[in-house]
Amino acid sequence: MVVQAETQSLIHGARLCRTAPRVSHLLFADDCIIFGRANLREIMVVKDILQTYEGAFGQKVSFEKSAIFFSKGIPEEERLLLAAQLGVPCVAKHGNYLGIPSIVGRSKIEIFQLLVDRTRKKAKDWKRRFLSGAGKLVLIKSVLHSIPTYLMSVFALPSQICQRLNSLAANFFWGQKDEERRIHWNRWSKLCRPKGSGGLGFRDLRLFNQSLLAKQVWRILLNPETILARSLKARYFPRTYILLASNAHNPSFIWNSLLVGRELLLEGIAWKVPEVWKETKLTDFILDNPLSWDLDGLAEFLEPGDLWKLTSQIVPSSNCPDSPFWPDGKFNSYTVKSGYHLACSLSQRSEASSSNQDESLWHWIWGLEVLPKIKLFMWKCLAGAIPTSQALLSRSINIDPLCRRCGNDIETLEHALRDCPWASFIWEVSPLRLSPTPANGQCSIAAWFEIIRQIPHGEIHKSFANLAWAIWHARNLLVFQDKEISHFDCLSASQRVIWHRLVSAPKAAPPPVAVECRRDHQVKIFCDASVVEGVGVGIGVVVKNKDGLVLCCCYGFSHGVFTVLEGEAKAVHAGLQLCKDRNFDDAIAVTDSQLLYWRLVNGELDLSYLGDTLAGIRLLAAELRFCAFTWTPREGNANADCLAKLAKSSRSDFIFSDVLPNLGNLSSLS
Repeated sequence: MVVQAETQSLIHGARLCRTAPRVSHLLFADDCIIFGRANLREIMVVKDILQTYEGAFGQKVSFEKSAIFFSKGIPEEERLLLAAQLGVPCVAKHGNYLGIPSIVGRSKIEIFQLLVDRTRKKAKDWKRRFLSGAGKLVLIKSVLHSIPTYLMSVFALPSQICQRLNSLAANFFWGQKDEERRIHWNRWSKLCRPKGSGGLGFRDLRLFNQSLLAKQVWRILLNPETILARSLKARYFPRTYILLASNAHNPSFIWNSLLVGRELLLEGIAWKVPEVWKETKLTDFILDNPLSWDLDGLAEFLEPGDLWKLTSQIVPSSNCPDSPFWPDGKFNSYTVKSGYHLACSLSQRSEASSSNQDESLWHWIWGLEVLPKIKLFMWKCLAGAIPTSQALLSRSINIDPLCRRCGNDIETLEHALRDCPWASFIWEVSPLRLSPTPANGQCSIAAWFEIIRQIPHGEIHKSFANLAWAIWHARNLLVFQDKEISHFDCLSASQRVIWHRLVSAPKAAPPPVAVECRRDHQVKIFCDASVVEGVGVGIGVVVKNKDGLVLCCCYGFSHGVFTVLEGEAKAVHAGLQLCKDRNFDDAIAVTDSQLLYWRLVNGELDLSYLGDTLAGIRLLAAELRFCAFTWTPREGNANADCLAKLAKSSRSDFIFSDVLPNLGNLSSLS
């Protein structure tokens, strides 16, 4: 009814500028906003629409919970008159719509302070509970960091708000309960690094905010016909793309936020024809009869390497859109995860090495089959976050630096866990029978952990981590509760630390899948590829009938630059082309690439070079009477695999045959 009234010019929606499309309403479930001109005629039209809706559906509109908001140019007397006619209160400031502020004023910090308040309340409720460090880590990632996500996908939060949110998360993680100060043993920026780089994988909210906003720019770029895209284009970039839009006069806060996301998008976006897309289209370089690339035209714009990469792909159809793609994203489309990873890598380019430790040592810690709290303890040992007497003294804490047990040496982490006579004896009598101190007696904790990591036995690694935690736990009982436990009790405690979390068993390799034909005349097309990086791909195709007899085959080498997935797709394309040429119109295409199989059956749009090959595969499949795709392990695709290796080895042009060549010694080719 609203659309019909707008079509008949009974109401007029709002618009960003004169050339922008009008928006008459926003509807989501029972949350509705209707836009119109501030005059009695349109107010009565809206009232009539609402009354008609009530009579037709039996749902009464709650005018008491509704409100009307006017722009600045409407006099106060006229506002009150129009509000009385509609029967709703007049408000000076509209609230939120779907949880997002409808109007953002000058004070951005005041608007987004609600995120800080919600996060503080949530963390305050948790502080009353006894949570391990590992439990806090999970709650921060799954709850605290999810609170601002919705608003961050629309607005660029002020840096002060991000700092306050980070501060709340850091205080909660390091154990602050009320307003007391606690030592933060590592910078928050270090905790935001990936686990494999010495961090804990917390989100950097500023960079995450940017990656969310880049997603909105990506959607506008790929969907220019949406109302949002058309409105923004009319206001900010009427003659170009959003990626080339310049600064506008008096821009809105949302537009400024999108520009923040655009900065990240420009760092990672890729184009099939670099620098050409601004003035021409990819399809301008495709010749008809036969379908082929315009090599002379492309050579004017592309470097030899880029030209080879492009022209080695399947020639797309003439209606194939010339779209950008995101090389690191799923289906070569932008994802927030890939954008965040790019933002983090760009942020760390100018920094020094993220850690003094080898990344393999960090991966080893997080891969241990022990309780999460013990993994976190091991991380703290390497990150220098264990509150030994020496560490506290270095933080200007007035404390006796000597070991509480032996009283002979300063309590360093090495001393507390290994060199103290009490701890040394436990290592000697433990089932591990590990030498507690290397021969030089000066081994650091990191070097000690590395020595243990080199032992090729997973059970020793697990027992080592459990016993190290038990020794530190016994030390804490002595220091904070004045409770002395024996060596035997400490060993028993390490044995009682059991892996409670369910760990999925390693997945066994799936058995070969028998691909059965459903009809007598149906054929199976086995396809495989063997890539030579930077040179080309060897392709092998074998067509078999219902009984498994070879009907025909082909193999050959295609020069160009291909990834493994692109090579596998090119093999399927060659198989379907062979099937079409031999007039087999009922086929099942078989590949041993699970990723390619999911790409084919999923149907998601892929914007990269691979997408052109996938589109070509689907076009060939549509020309057959029936075509399906399936997956089989490599063992079930042995013939095609051998042909692909033969093509890779011989570098020959495509050879077609009704019988398989001698494949006796080809299974060992690489």
